[in-house]
Amino acid sequence: MPNSSVIISSCVVLVTFGTAILPFRRDHNYIETMFYVFEHCPKCTFKVRVRTTKESYKNIEITKKEKLLPQQEILAKVNTKLLISHCGQNSLNEAMYAGVPIICIPDGGDQFYNASLVEQLEIGIYIKVDYVHRNYVDFGNHLYYAVEKILNDPKYQHNATILGKNILNSNESRKNFFLKTIDKSICGKREGN
Repeated sequence: MPNSSVIISSCVVLVTFGTAILPFRRDHNYIETMFYVFEHCPKCTFKVRVRTTKESYKNIEITKKEKLLPQQEILAKVNTKLLISHCGQNSLNEAMYAGVPIICIPDGGDQFYNASLVEQLEIGIYIKVDYVHRNYVDFGNHLYYAVEKILNDPKYQHNATILGKNILNSNESRKNFFLKTIDKSICGKREGN
């Protein structure tokens, strides 16, 4: 009989906002709004790396900001259905490589461009945060809509999977080219011989 204290979710959502900055420009109301939305999405377990004021939420596993989540490992699992991120270059690359759709909530730098790219490729949704008016209700509504849309519209998973396979295949052909070049060098063979 399986251990009843271990719950394995068929839907995992990874939520991480990088290592360099605090998300939402240190406005914890956005974080609390985000967690409120997650609690209303009971189909999934949310693995979150962020600082929070509350210690316990239903269906949310919190990793304190100081600790790292094994992001690539989590993204590689078949039950990981979505990444919610600031859409920094590393997170974007890792999600595309793993074939996981993304909700981008950019905060600066290249993140806005990356979020636009995600929408162009139809592998995710870009959510804009209004730091001037701080409308937490609108943010919560947009986030809930985006989570539901990505989890229920197969287009996003399909496009992310195809993109991930294309990335893997392009790397495989480079690997084969490299190995053939090494093989030719070691064996002393040249093209045309």
